[in-house]
Amino acid sequence: MTDSTNHLPIGPLSLFALRQEFTENRRLLAACHADVLQSLAELNAIVMREAAAVQSAPRRAAAACAIAEQLGAALGCPAAEAQERMSDAASLIRDYPATFAALRAGEIEIDHVRRIQRGGVGMTDRTTRARFEHAALAIAKQHAADRTEEIKAILVGAAPRLRC
Repeated sequence: MTDSTNHLPIGPLSLFALRQEFTENRRLLAACHADVLQSLAELNAIVMREAAAVQSAPRRAAAACAIAEQLGAALGCPAAEAQERMSDAASLIRDYPATFAALRAGEIEIDHVRRIQRGGVGMTDRTTRARFEHAALAIAKQHAADRTEEIKAILVGAAPRLRC
């Protein structure tokens, strides 16, 4: 059997090898995303520390904006978006540690992380948020990212029929 576009031989062993390689690359990509999020959270901590050291509110805001502008330039986005990314990363690591660990381990993808974090918006009770995270991760590890948002409805008793 050959691939009609490249005329490359395709056999059971090469398909297996490609699947293994693809799986490993997805795991590595997830770990890279975790590294980026860790760096953003660390930058957020620096911004907060630097801003806290400044006495006047206007100078505090200017110091935070200067760092966000530098990060925004590196990311190719506006300073406000850079600030949001830093804040979201810090929130993820603080409020969803199991989700962050699963991403670092390559058990889930960045889309799962975004949906879990978005699904937990408004959950201020740590126990409720932890239950949500646990339930969402159980599904995220087995299914595509679009299933994780349904977990929030389940936790509040609305339990829609889950799609396969």
